[in-house]
Amino acid sequence: GNSGSAITSDGHRPALLNVSTKLNKALYKLLHIKEKGALPCAGNITNIHQRAFEIQIERAHKDYFNYKVDELMTGYDPGLPPSIAWRKAFLLQLYSALGIPSNRISMGRLVEDVIQQVNAASTHKEEFLKQVLALAFENKESEKYNWNFSGMRPGSQPKNRVRQAAIIHYHFIDTEFKTYLKSGVDSWDLLTASLSKSELPGNSRKEIIHKTVFLPSIYLLGDLFFANKLCSGAYESWENAIAQLPKEVRSPFEESGFEITRSVKKFGLAHQYKRFCKRRNCHRCEVFKSVINP
Repeated sequence: GNSGSAITSDGHRPALLNVSTKLNKALYKLLHIKEKGALPCAGNITNIHQRAFEIQIERAHKDYFNYKVDELMTGYDPGLPPSIAWRKAFLLQLYSALGIPSNRISMGRLVEDVIQQVNAASTHKEEFLKQVLALAFENKESEKYNWNFSGMRPGSQPKNRVRQAAIIHYHFIDTEFKTYLKSGVDSWDLLTASLSKSELPGNSRKEIIHKTVFLPSIYLLGDLFFANKLCSGAYESWENAIAQLPKEVRSPFEESGFEITRSVKKFGLAHQYKRFCKRRNCHRCEVFKSVINP
């Protein structure tokens, strides 16, 4: 019928061929389930090898690291001296990670203003904190940040997250640039050691910042200054990281029949869920290929 027909820009209706009837059984089944359900391959697990899943998560984990380095690069301003551009790129991602899930855009707007209007290098910590909090919540312009205060745990409230971002921001700027170049991955401990538990975000958010913001930025630093040791150190730490994954990331896989073994407890599992499964990118996935070529 005409309801399923295609029309070209000049009004022509080309002939259509229904390919689905020509597909082999496994492909046809996957095409059908790709269009509905939580995970496209849910219910098809009998055809799927756990090993294919583990290989895919290894790949997604590597892919996620590159994705995070690229994300940092979008905030890297080549018009600034490299050390300042690198610091700015880190700060943009730091605030963004503390805004997950519902205040990411607000935090992104705030950090741009903080960088422009509040000088961390020439103020005391308490004064810096006061100015950042005032900018975020007391300023007449604060409506532009459009904070979301509802439906989140007290620890994730914007005032807490802004305070934590400002404290890490201050210490990050206060640490000499050569420390990052010299100590690389180990400079995270130097950065956080002087902070009390009450000043830092909780363990799982701290881990997210360490793994998805700090390690990629040390990799980027190595790339900018031709320091291969920084790149390899950052990637190695990422590769060996075991992640405490939230239920909403684990559940779709568990419900589909996959085992969440130690080798898949990686940040790559979240990347797999968000950018492969939810976006129906099955054609790029090892699990999908293992069904086509069992």
